Amino acid sequence: MTDDPRVERLLRANLKARWILLALALLLPTALHLLFARQARRLDALGDHGVVGEAVLVRATDSTAFYEYDVNGVHYDWSVARNDAPYAVGTRFPIVYVPDDPALSRPGSDRSRGAVEAASNRGFTWKLEAGFFAFFAMFFALGELRIRELRERGAAGLDDPDLYKRRIAQSLAALSPFIVLIFGFHFADARQKGQSAWPVLLGTVFAVGVIIASMFYVARNGPAQAAARSARIIRIAAPLAIAAAVLRLIVYVLE
Repeated sequence: MTDDPRVERLLRANLKARWILLALALLLPTALHLLFARQARRLDALGDHGVVGEAVLVRATDSTAFYEYDVNGVHYDWSVARNDAPYAVGTRFPIVYVPDDPALSRPGSDRSRGAVEAASNRGFTWKLEAGFFAFFAMFFALGELRIRELRERGAAGLDDPDLYKRRIAQSLAALSPFIVLIFGFHFADARQKGQSAWPVLLGTVFAVGVIIASMFYVARNGPAQAAARSARIIRIAAPLAIAAAVLRLIVYVLE
């Protein structure tokens, strides 16, 4: 261990971050698997012993239809993609719901839709789990490289502009495939639901712009202020990004 306090501080921070990233790489995919497995079981039940009922469309937007129905005197509401319930507001139409879990329903009278949707969810789940694992594992590996550099080069590596630029390039290279995958997923999802792809494209351009601007903000004064500026961005961006991702996931699961 070096006697330079800057190196010791960075080593402690990177060692802590390494364990956090490892925990996220293992725990988050596990939590997602449990969440999607529960939803798949509910959809299996819909396909296995779903009951046909009747609902009324109460509200509709360009992308979403909202309907309500009653089961044994209890009122429920649900929402689906507009293409799945292309009715006028006030129209009554058949739905299939699970008797022991009436909160889950789908438009139409065909119970097999539940089994088809469950199979589709299972096919998608492992990809999402693998994506989250790869994302955090990638940054775990980058953190491991950073720790080795600190141990091998000590304070000399802190002010090396070439080494600093290489780390930025590594981070950008690690982010690039995930940006492409996220854009592809939202683009395909929008097209499948009959929605415009322009918001997805504009959102992707905005996100890439934010990333590039953040990199410029962090790097413009060289290594001296990079750590403090990076920490400032992470404290603001990380909670917002996690909250947005969780909300998007909840919406996807409940649709």
